Amino acid sequence: MPTDPQSRYRHEAPLTAPDAGGTPRPAVPARWGTGAPAGVVYHTLAAGESYETLAHDFLGSSALWWRIADANPRTFPLGLAPGTVVAVPSGGAPTGPVRTRSW
Repeated sequence: MPTDPQSRYRHEAPLTAPDAGGTPRPAVPARWGTGAPAGVVYHTLAAGESYETLAHDFLGSSALWWRIADANPRTFPLGLAPGTVVAVPSGGAPTGPVRTRSW
């Protein structure tokens, strides 16, 4: 079972676990967040922001939302409210639109 190179499980060895019906399936072990790492930016959420939008803006890919979730283990990702302060791991400055084609 290939794992996405950006996945939080990329360094975990795959294992086999039974699904609800008992059929063995490839799986990855559970991994808990470790808290805010060194080199974070603290961001106050505005209305409509989520871990996905922050990951896109600060880390360059919304698929990296899990890095922000890992840095904020005491914050429920679906219960974010404007004004909540979250730690965003360093990964570069906020990005803007990137032109991928020439006119």
